[in-house]
Amino acid sequence: GGTTPESLHSTVTFCHLPCCGSNGREETSTTKICTACILLLTSPTNASSTVSTTTPTTNNDENENDDLKKPSPPLTRRIGRCPRCRHWIAVSSDTLGIVTRIEAIHHAGKCKICNQEKEFLVQQNTNEQVCDACFLGRRRPLIYECEQCHATQRIPHPMYRYQPSLQEFGKNSWACQGLCQNFTMWRILPQQVRYI
Repeated sequence: GGTTPESLHSTVTFCHLPCCGSNGREETSTTKICTACILLLTSPTNASSTVSTTTPTTNNDENENDDLKKPSPPLTRRIGRCPRCRHWIAVSSDTLGIVTRIEAIHHAGKCKICNQEKEFLVQQNTNEQVCDACFLGRRRPLIYECEQCHATQRIPHPMYRYQPSLQEFGKNSWACQGLCQNFTMWRILPQQVRYI
């Protein structure tokens, strides 16, 4: 009664990854990623479930089925790294969890959170452009200590990446909202490390 590799392969839908699967490489790759896994490996953006499209209608028949005029289900947009080549990708799926589109992300510009020019902006809407670090940091902002005034602050950027060690303050600055009111160095609180 077990599932054989042949029958498993016939029931799984595999992704065509635009970053490392182009030019016929997807067909020859020994590493396949199924659509269920690509949804687990990506995170929903703030724009999820807000985009809907209307099924096009034709003018040939005035008695067209009314179902054709109903809007299609809203799409969910997710962001993550390709598990094969680590390039940033955007995955669109419907409310049933069926992947409808996978795109490689090539946006560059200034991040709206850290104000740095970045090669990849993994979330791009009309109101915001967010770099990969701030995209991850905003999903789980951690608490840091300011080097100058020692106030604590929740920062939507992975500032721990710039610390040589847990005890040392990092080498990149962030605006302190405490007594400093200036750009200072930070270190993550020890009790926050488990959330990384």
